[in-house]
Amino acid sequence: MSVFALVGSLLVILSAGFGLLVSIYSNSNKSSLSVSLVVLLLSMSFTQLPGTTQTGNIARLFKRINPMESTWHFTEKVLVNNRTISEMTSITGPEGNWLLSPLLLTGLVLGLLFVYRPKLNLEGKLDLDEILGLFRRRQSAAPVVFLLVLAGSLLFTPGALAQNVVKQDVGISIDRSYETRRTGDIFNFTTRVKNNEPSQQSAPLVVAMNIVNLGSGEPVDPEDWSPERLQALDPLAPGQASELHWEVDPILEGDYLVYMVLAPKPGGKTSTSQPVTTPAIHLTVTRYTWLNPGNVVPLAIGMPLALTAMWIGLRALRRREIGRVSPTPG
Repeated sequence: MSVFALVGSLLVILSAGFGLLVSIYSNSNKSSLSVSLVVLLLSMSFTQLPGTTQTGNIARLFKRINPMESTWHFTEKVLVNNRTISEMTSITGPEGNWLLSPLLLTGLVLGLLFVYRPKLNLEGKLDLDEILGLFRRRQSAAPVVFLLVLAGSLLFTPGALAQNVVKQDVGISIDRSYETRRTGDIFNFTTRVKNNEPSQQSAPLVVAMNIVNLGSGEPVDPEDWSPERLQALDPLAPGQASELHWEVDPILEGDYLVYMVLAPKPGGKTSTSQPVTTPAIHLTVTRYTWLNPGNVVPLAIGMPLALTAMWIGLRALRRREIGRVSPTPG
């Protein structure tokens, strides 16, 4: 959590410092608010583009440059997708470099505030010559140019363009082709992974579960259906096989396909691998309504009734005591 506190602090410092710079060089509150609003909308405009536009190397570059987007991406991948912090902050890895933009821009803003020390103009005039003079002086322009070149070289990772696909003769099978269950009925199945190479050891393997909804087309989160969506295997010797056991708890009625994906881990940062899939299990889930799940009905009904009876009894006792104390009329 200390990393997320640091990331949030960077955004606070960056936003406050940028707001000070805009206020210093604006001639009115209206101008500073307008500039700040435009910059905020520009930083969030990329999220409104179609999903296909937000993928690819150029899109990743723009995401890394934008400090707001890079921070959101870093937080999402670590908290939701269980990525490691070292993987998302690595300088050389294709999935890293996500915190460089907030760090560099925060340093640039602090440098402009405390190194150049601009002064507030009480007359409220925008002095363009003073701003452009920062870049005309060699001593002032050199650090800015260095930061821009460093950010461009670090944020764009050429290694992500490499397409070195490593293929291995590794197979995976599943023990059934169909299953019919009611909602809430847990069932188990087994997959078998085998290294078909006659003389070569396999790479470390990862097997992931995927579920496709054939009815409404709405996506299904396998983490809600299974306590263990992903399992890892150590390298298998030539001809060696290993079995993995899975558990599925169908919670929604409908038609589904449950299939497994086997992916050998790539040998390096610039290489990838060819996944292998199993035939799918055609899972048909019917609705099942149980009026007393977990035997909670007596507790759910008994507690309100007991509290109501207690309230009525206390009210009756109170009325009786008031009747004894009150004087008799006449």
